[in-house]
Amino acid sequence: MIRSKIIFLLSFIFLLTSCEPATAVPTTQPTLVPSPTSSPFSFGPHSADEAQRLLAQAEKAIHVGNYADFSSDYYLAAEYAAWGALQRFPDDPRAENWKWKFAYYATLNGDTEMANDSYMKIISNALNKGEVVVDDLEYWFESGELDSELNLTPRFSFALEEVDANQKSENYVIHIRYFTSQGSCYLLSKTKDKYSISLVHSGFLEGGLAFSRYDSTNCDLKDLTGDGFDEIIVERYYGGHVGYSTTQVFDISSLSLVPLPFIDLDGEEKYVIYESVNEYLYQNGKNLILLSDFLYNCLIWVHKTFEWDGDSFVIVDIGQKVDWEHVELDRCGSRLRIAAHRSGVDDGVAFLDEAVQIYSAHTLSDQEKQYVDRLQIEKALLYLFANEPEKTRVALEEFLEHPYQGNSIWVEPVKDFLDIYQGDDDIYRACSVLVPCDSYAAQDQPDLACFAYSPCARDALQYLVEERFTGEPIDRLEENLINSGVEMAHSEYIDFNRDGQNEFLFSVAEQGKDTYRVWVAVQYDGITRVYDIATPLSAIAQFDIVKIEPDMIFVNFDVGGGLYWTKTESGEMSDPKVTFSAPVDVEHLKEFAKRFEREVDSKKVSEIRHELLFEKQFEEAYQGYTGLTDEKYNDCFLESKKTYACAYYYYDIGFSAELAGDEEMAREMYSNLIEQYPEHPLAFLAYNKLQ
Repeated sequence: MIRSKIIFLLSFIFLLTSCEPATAVPTTQPTLVPSPTSSPFSFGPHSADEAQRLLAQAEKAIHVGNYADFSSDYYLAAEYAAWGALQRFPDDPRAENWKWKFAYYATLNGDTEMANDSYMKIISNALNKGEVVVDDLEYWFESGELDSELNLTPRFSFALEEVDANQKSENYVIHIRYFTSQGSCYLLSKTKDKYSISLVHSGFLEGGLAFSRYDSTNCDLKDLTGDGFDEIIVERYYGGHVGYSTTQVFDISSLSLVPLPFIDLDGEEKYVIYESVNEYLYQNGKNLILLSDFLYNCLIWVHKTFEWDGDSFVIVDIGQKVDWEHVELDRCGSRLRIAAHRSGVDDGVAFLDEAVQIYSAHTLSDQEKQYVDRLQIEKALLYLFANEPEKTRVALEEFLEHPYQGNSIWVEPVKDFLDIYQGDDDIYRACSVLVPCDSYAAQDQPDLACFAYSPCARDALQYLVEERFTGEPIDRLEENLINSGVEMAHSEYIDFNRDGQNEFLFSVAEQGKDTYRVWVAVQYDGITRVYDIATPLSAIAQFDIVKIEPDMIFVNFDVGGGLYWTKTESGEMSDPKVTFSAPVDVEHLKEFAKRFEREVDSKKVSEIRHELLFEKQFEEAYQGYTGLTDEKYNDCFLESKKTYACAYYYYDIGFSAELAGDEEMAREMYSNLIEQYPEHPLAFLAYNKLQ
């Protein structure tokens, strides 16, 4: 078996070398320094010409395959080939080109930290050495792509924009992008004849080049605070056909990146807001920023206009844009409700009024008429959770006077709600009786005549815990909920995460159903949060607490669902995270913990790789790698049947050992790579090392 793998590797190497002549690859350099006839190195490449050929062969291999079976490991091999050439022959005239190649392939491979650091170092060094002036940067920049019919090595673009930020220095924003909009941006500053560059935002993909992704990064310049200096507005889109956007604003008047806060509808300070930049407006002598929240699969946008008030960006206007002709109620009705809630109370109510008016002018089916009534109920719920009882009652009374559907399923539940509701103290009791029975929702369930549900009971319970009672001791939560009308089928206080403070486990019967909803309330830093765990048939949820030393605790519920806590850097337990959609046994929990532990150590590997590749801390990197190689990981803790993670792990250890002077370990790691992963592109480099 091993013999066949070695034969495959040799044939792969033959294929590559047959594509590349044995002479040195021409470069843009006018002359080349002759390579030494004898090599001082125990491992290949033994000359600069050989290092150049190795890089060229690794690049050629990228275009041997096609999109369907392409692997980013080919980028990794080219990245490492450029890296190896730089480590061995830093004074060769081709070294400048190797630096560009290393940054280029690090980007495509997903080594984003390495890529960004490399580009910043190349640019700042060249400017400070006088090798290029700012005005010529765009023409001086080297991309790295290969000529090919396949777009596997896209061309990178470079753009430079001057910043009006500080009269004592020159400042610029740099964009490095591929596929038009994917990329990173940087802040370049010149102070006292010295250039420095810092990362504003990394838009290079962590997983490497992905043809199904449409990520984009824009770093705009605009004086949004009115201080006479530009701010940097970073807009980022994440995903493919469906994704999400974020917007951040940075003050750079002090030549450092200072994030500026937004105050959203919930009143909380946010430095990252999950909306995209629509446009910049100029009103009353001020620059404003209009952000848009797009609800996917339905042509609905929520627009918010923000203005700087001296301390933060605050909302001065909210609006919606809807392509009403293409927003069908049966498909997009829930999106209309979401848009209303994201618009705030008054603007949300006005939006729902508009929707009801527009749909009422059309001929609708009985099901669509029922949904128009639901939109009217949603108006009342907006007032309900804003603690405006009088407006809540008026909205529901108006509905009773003019229900759109004859014999509406909402009429009797609304009457029951109004009989109870007077104010915040009644919110849960009233929502518990607002339970219509929807025959259309039960169409795919032949055993049910209609589907009963409450549109607000779950939210009412969460509102009580997280708004009404959040500042009170958690050991009073049970009493507070009972006094608010919450009838618990089961409850107990348990210190799940072993931090000396109890959590509160309880279950509540679901309105109109034979199921229960299991909750866990947790208090952290004086704030109470409640987590919806599962909806079992039994009121009592059995659970296992599994403590994985030293940093993780799992709570696994037999009804499905679970929570886990991890320790923060300060040693305290974090907020819990909900995990698992179905119950799992303890052994699976331990395996999950092991995977988590490996993920933590994988981050350490990334840090060590940065030391090795970028900071050239060979001894430290070697010690770091050998410290992670342990019996519990069976040599390589990244091992997986579905990935080649261990291939670069073995190569990294081999190269760090080689540079640290441990030839025996280096040969062992390179041999492991060749034997275990002969088809991996790095095996080609490892084979060359041992020649």
